[in-house]
Amino acid sequence: MFCNNCGKGIPDDSNFCQYCGNTIKRVIKCNACGKNWNRTPYIADSAA
Repeated sequence: MFCNNCGKGIPDDSNFCQYCGNTIKRVIKCNACGKNWNRTPYIADSAA
């Protein structure tokens, strides 16, 4: 997989780019309606 910000190769299960710190966006296609949905990983608030 490649970072959608800097283009460097990163592990497939990455949530963030280890080079530029960008949050990795994943696109999921709905089988029912055919729409593409952007999905970013849920990051829990550590202050809570």
